[in-house]
Amino acid sequence: MKLRLIHVLLLLLVVGCGRRDANMRKQICGSWNSGMITYLPDGSWHFKNEGVVSNFTLKWTSDGIWDVKDGFLTSTTTNSTSENTTERPLVGRVERFKITFLDAHDLCGTNERSGFAYHR
Repeated sequence: MKLRLIHVLLLLLVVGCGRRDANMRKQICGSWNSGMITYLPDGSWHFKNEGVVSNFTLKWTSDGIWDVKDGFLTSTTTNSTSENTTERPLVGRVERFKITFLDAHDLCGTNERSGFAYHR
């Protein structure tokens, strides 16, 4: 009887986490930080940013894939380019962030090295 109760509780936990992750994926889809990063429903993302330093316009673009599992946002870079700078994410780079806050307007996460905060 105890074993059956444990199995039922574990099943409910797994189902609940899967439902929570699906809801997070829906909330994450869209553009963040004035369109700088966009998460698409097909599991891909696109990043574009530019800035001016000493009369040079620096530009960065990158693309990748993303998913949410167990409350973590995992992102893999599949393409990366830059202009007037050598700084850019490496292709194949995988980042995994614990989602610490998510609502209709804000998305925040942390990992052991850094964190991020996006706003719509």
